[in-house]
Amino acid sequence: MGDLIQQLMLLGLSDNEARSYAALLRFGPLTGYEVAKRSGIARGNVYACLGRLTEKHVVMRTSEDRFIALPLAQFVALQQERFSLAAQQAHIALHRLQESHEATQVASITDAQALLQRCRMIIQEAQRPLFLAGFPAELEALAPSLQQARQRHLPIEAVSFGTPPAAWPEAIEHFAADDIHSAQQGRLLLLASWPHGVIGILTEDTTQSTGIWAWNRYLANVIGLYVAHERFTLQLWSRLPMALKEEFAVQLTDLSSRITLAGLVPHQPLHHLLEGTLTPPGESFHAKEQNNEHANDAF
Repeated sequence: MGDLIQQLMLLGLSDNEARSYAALLRFGPLTGYEVAKRSGIARGNVYACLGRLTEKHVVMRTSEDRFIALPLAQFVALQQERFSLAAQQAHIALHRLQESHEATQVASITDAQALLQRCRMIIQEAQRPLFLAGFPAELEALAPSLQQARQRHLPIEAVSFGTPPAAWPEAIEHFAADDIHSAQQGRLLLLASWPHGVIGILTEDTTQSTGIWAWNRYLANVIGLYVAHERFTLQLWSRLPMALKEEFAVQLTDLSSRITLAGLVPHQPLHHLLEGTLTPPGESFHAKEQNNEHANDAF
């Protein structure tokens, strides 16, 4: 049932949800124990999974304590209706934003601990979904606040520039951590919970860390869209057949696509893709700085 499960995940179900639904589609009404046995899901997890599917109206529970799957055609139609409604609501929200004349509030932050504390305050007070992208050290520092937000059933989307920390393993790994650190001269941190947005660069010398917090709906939307796009792309890429990945790697030669591929593929460097495009060919940033120093000495 691997192909069916993959397609169901593309339709918005998690791996366990897709496995449970596929088992019910194939084998008919089943008890929770039978779903676990047919799908390979641990018994300790299967009932929570079936509960989520029931809440989504994808599965129904009978009086005999069995579970019945919504027919596939009806499930697809239901998902299309949800996506259509979400798109309409997004357009309405965007229109309201464009008509809004509320003043933007912006504050500069020049210390790593102050930057992290601002992020914690946003997470603790958040009423909207949280979007977060950062290096493992910052994700680990924010993990307790994220755990509290999860207990409030707040949706959290996170990207880790590097291997996700044990404190927040749900983050999806982005494979261009070294290049991002080099380009930004520090560890990039992005956080958004509408209408709040934070962009920061953290360094080993914490007093040199800098960032901005803005009560700005546009900034919050941009950060949220970036994180959501990165997560979707990373999740989709991991499910593509190798032949299709190789085809994309050959065909997608523009700079923007190459930068994206650097985040999707381990050991795919980014810096050499920029040389000759954003920097003089054959001249490293270090060499350029040395040339500038020699020029200053001449004066």
